[in-house]
Parts: sequence; C-alpha cells; structure tokens
Amino acid sequence: MSITISCICLLLECLYFLLKLWEGLILTERFPTKKDRYCRCVGRLLPHRVGQIIEELLIEAGYKKGEDFIVWVNPKQGNDVDLKVKLHGKYILVAEVLNWSVKSILSEKRKQNIIRNLLSYNCKRILICTVLDETEIQEFERKGITVIKIGYQLLPRCFYSFFKDKNQTEARRIDSKQTRMDIKSKIAECLEIPKLTDRPYIIMQMECQRVNVLP
Repeated sequence: MSITISCICLLLECLYFLLKLWEGLILTERFPTKKDRYCRCVGRLLPHRVGQIIEELLIEAGYKKGEDFIVWVNPKQGNDVDLKVKLHGKYILVAEVLNWSVKSILSEKRKQNIIRNLLSYNCKRILICTVLDETEIQEFERKGITVIKIGYQLLPRCFYSFFKDKNQTEARRIDSKQTRMDIKSKIAECLEIPKLTDRPYIIMQMECQRVNVLP
C-alpha cells in the first residue's frame, strides 16, 4: 500500500514537472504554431472578414450577390490588392488589409508596394489596418488612399489564448460577433454605400475601370 502511494506521489510530481516544463516552453515560443503557418492564418483572417462585411453592407443596401456585385478576396498574400469589389460589372472599391500586431513595423518597401497596388486602380482605394502611426496614415491619405484603422489585431480564439497566457494581449482581440460588428460599423461609416434606389448616383460617382478583370 505504501509503495502504491509512493508511486502515485512520484507520478504526480513527474506530471507537475512536465506541466511546468510545458508552460516554460510556451512562454519562450513567439508564436502558437510555426511562424509561416501563423502569419498565413492571421494574414488571411481579416481580409476574409472584411469581404464578408462588405457583402453584408451591399446586401443590406438592396444589391444581390452575384447578380449586382462581386466581392473578391485575394487567396494569396501578395501580387495585387487584397480585396476588390465590382458593382454592375465595374470596380467600385479596392483594398489592402493589414492584420498586424502592435509591434509590427511597416517597411518602406512594403509601404510602396501597397501604394502601387492601390493606385493602379482608378476607384475608391482603402487601406484597412490594425495599427499604424499617424505619420504613416497621413502619407497614405496624401496619395488619395483612405485609411480605416481598426485599432486591434484580429485573432482566432486559440491564438488569442496563447498570447493571453504570455500576457501579450495589447491591441489584440478574438474574432467574434462583437469584433465583427465593431469592424462593420467602421467600414460602413467610411463607405456610405447608397441604397439600390440611388443606383444612377453610385454608378456615376463610384465606377472605375482597369485593364485586368477579376480572376
């Protein structure tokens, strides 16, 4: 009996040690998974949500998906803008989306790539970002690019939990119904999408053209 109790105590001590070891490993890791997988997942999350939100706004304005409008989200990170919107066959909006953490730094090369991508379209150009300083925002706006600052990085719950355990949740929020509504209100305020009854106005004021067509 005493041997059994001793074995149980030893087992518990081993489990406790393994738990502390695992906690230590978590605290030393920078990302909750491999860096490239993490960047790919987080990088695609916000453009996907923004695309869904713009679809909702257009539907609420009376337009029909597929018949009146198309919202295209770039399946790859790089090579063209992140998001395009066509209404009645013509581009009305293009956007670049940065789902970055508060410590991210926008390099000059990346900045110029974003500007070049957006300016290649002659319609409403938007940069949707999580965190950018005012100097950078003003530089984009001088180029005719509207900046929508979300104010936080959007993360899947499991990734957020990882950073919460490391006490690194500054300017980070879980992808949820609440964040979706918050982002939707900020985008709606910026776009001011006219109702379907204002169709002549929206075609005249918002249409644009480009040689390339949607993939």
